Amino acid sequence: MFWLQEYLYFYHKITLRSEKEALSNGYDWFDFTMHQDNFDTNKGDISEGMYNGDYSLTPKEAMINKYSIYFKYLNLAPGKTLVDLGSGYCHWIKYCQDRGVIVKGITLSKPQQKYCQTKRNIKNVILKDYRYFVQTTNERFDAVSAIGTLEHLASMGMTPKEESDIHNEMLRNIRRILKPDGRALVTLILMNPDYPGWKLYSYSD
Repeated sequence: MFWLQEYLYFYHKITLRSEKEALSNGYDWFDFTMHQDNFDTNKGDISEGMYNGDYSLTPKEAMINKYSIYFKYLNLAPGKTLVDLGSGYCHWIKYCQDRGVIVKGITLSKPQQKYCQTKRNIKNVILKDYRYFVQTTNERFDAVSAIGTLEHLASMGMTPKEESDIHNEMLRNIRRILKPDGRALVTLILMNPDYPGWKLYSYSD
């Protein structure tokens, strides 16, 4: 059955499963397999760090550096509002909340929602598909962030036009929920080949 699903998905663009459910299950798998200590430290943020060429930084230092840069770019300040699309374990919005920003997180994962609310004291974390949220909300925000979540919008079984249409629709909706002078930050996770900490494995004959 698995191989039939994969064949239909990749060659005929027919899916027998909910991609929303598959993504939620993926996050639940992270909850089950990742060591719990990761969620008690900044290591739990599995998005990119900001090294700026200084690879002596620890992952935590690189993440704090990243948050500082993002905070300034989004022109955030006490009393401003931020919605984070795909908020994970709320490392980023906790950083912002601690600096007086009014934050809202959107996640598909019940364990992530519970963790953010109970461990990070971020009460406004919504269990919802963020694609649906940006289409339907009437709220307006000073800032919108989507850190390392854009790749979840499209799938390998889609045509380039389908992918483009989905991304353009998402960006239009992000613009719609921004206040007139608001800012958005959308990032993609990429590998920096210059980072010496990478361990790449390949099989060869």
